[in-house]
Amino acid sequence: GGVQGNVIYDPNADPLPRFEFQQLYDLAQSQGNVYDGDRLQEIQRGQDAFPAEFCYSPPTDPADPSTCMPNINYITEDLVLNGNIGTIGGFFVVVGNVLTDPSATEDTTINGVGMVDGAIYTTGDFVINGGGGGLNVYGGVWAGEEARLNGNATVEYAPEYMNAIAKLNLSVDVQLVSWRECPPTGC
Repeated sequence: GGVQGNVIYDPNADPLPRFEFQQLYDLAQSQGNVYDGDRLQEIQRGQDAFPAEFCYSPPTDPADPSTCMPNINYITEDLVLNGNIGTIGGFFVVVGNVLTDPSATEDTTINGVGMVDGAIYTTGDFVINGGGGGLNVYGGVWAGEEARLNGNATVEYAPEYMNAIAKLNLSVDVQLVSWRECPPTGC
């Protein structure tokens, strides 16, 4: 078995946009959605939680879901999600990596099972080690370095979420990115 499926290359995503992080931080702070190391520890212990929905406020046009104000979740370091995370929502801006391997540094990693209802933007790596139940992202992922999906994991593109993020009119710089698809046995 090789890798099944299609990769859609979006020339608009190369180079990767680098948002004006101060704008995003200010928006997140106004919503109460800034997460530093201490607050992330509270989430791990179940004493705090990420928003459960993509939208912070309802769409101004009920017929157009892209007119809502997204929850902007600004994570000041690596984001590590383990266990059954349930459903978390919003535009996750991770100044670091998104990881499911807590021993890795500066990455966004997601272990276990659950649903991200929204988009994830990470300046570093995006790694999902899906558990038996699977971990799904409905929205999209931007990774500054590498994106790896291992195990039972799905990323589904949601144009209405991307349009809502585009309507934030964020200032962007550009950053180069490359794509390499790896078989299940690894690269």
